Order: sequence, then structure tokens, then C-alpha cells
Amino acid sequence: ERGNLDTRIILRTGQPGQAPEGQVVLAYDINDYKSKADLTADRLFASVVTALRGYHEIEENTRLRGELLQQLSSQSMAEKELVDMLPFPVFQIDQSGQFIAVNDAFVALTGIEIAETIIGQFFDDLFDEDVRLALVAASDQRAASPVIIKEKKYLMLSRGFGSGGLMTGGAVACLVPSGQQG
Repeated sequence: ERGNLDTRIILRTGQPGQAPEGQVVLAYDINDYKSKADLTADRLFASVVTALRGYHEIEENTRLRGELLQQLSSQSMAEKELVDMLPFPVFQIDQSGQFIAVNDAFVALTGIEIAETIIGQFFDDLFDEDVRLALVAASDQRAASPVIIKEKKYLMLSRGFGSGGLMTGGAVACLVPSGQQG
């Protein structure tokens, strides 16, 4: 009820028929079940020590998980800051073709003001068919490929699209302005 999932509970009962072991252990977060008749001082001591060790392991795992999440968050923020410093559009898509990351230059290219509204969308949601087809064709190339978006010519540098192009696997791509108008 209190939301503390770390607490270890040892249930000692004098009337096991009132709270059958199997039902109680399944219905509640009970870690040990002892009947009064079976509980000696040594068994109680062993149960308490075992529960304390379990609690210590849970606390240590919780601490380590928090540290790991903090490190990942810091790393992700540092990577985003680096990518945002790039003056040209960069995007990342997952295997389904949905955007999972974009930089500020890509946001500006789409004309959408908030990056979070791009995340989770597909290319079809943001670009017309000609742009989508050009990006798919460019993703099939092994070298930098020209793409025209909103009358500007870009070279698309990509990694991870695979032989099936843009829609077959997760990938990162960067659109470098070529200096020519489309």
C-alpha cells in the first residue's frame, strides 16, 4: 500500500488455516511464510538474516540502476548537444521508419517549431512523396547522394539503412548543403 517495493515481509501465523500459505504468498508481496509451530529461534534468525540480505541486494541494485540511468542521461544529453551544434540537418529513425531523434537544423528544415512533434512521426508525415522517394533512393546509395528538399540541394550521408533503404532498418542520416539550388 505504501509503494515501498524494497521492504521484505516475513509472515508468522499461529493459524495457518486462516491464511493458507500458497494463497497468501501469491496474493501479497510476502517473502517468507512461517507457522508459529515451525518457528524456532534459529529459523527466525535465519529468516531475518535472509530477508536483510535480500533487502541489501535490492538497495544496491536500486542505487546502481540510478547511477547507470544518470550516466546514460548525461551521455545522451552530451550527444544531443554535439549533434545540435552541427549546422546541417541530422535525423535518426528506428526500424519502422519513425523519427527517434532530430537536431535543431532538421527541425528548421521541416518548418516545425518543436522537435518533440517530429519524434514518432514518419517521413510521409513531414515530407511530400518526391522528397520521401529522393531520401529512399539516396539511402540505397553507398556514396553521398543528392537530395532536393524545399528547393535546396543536399548531399545525404547515411549509416545503417541497409540494402533495402530508408524503410528497412534503423539509421542515422545527415543532410549536408551542397551549395546549389535545386
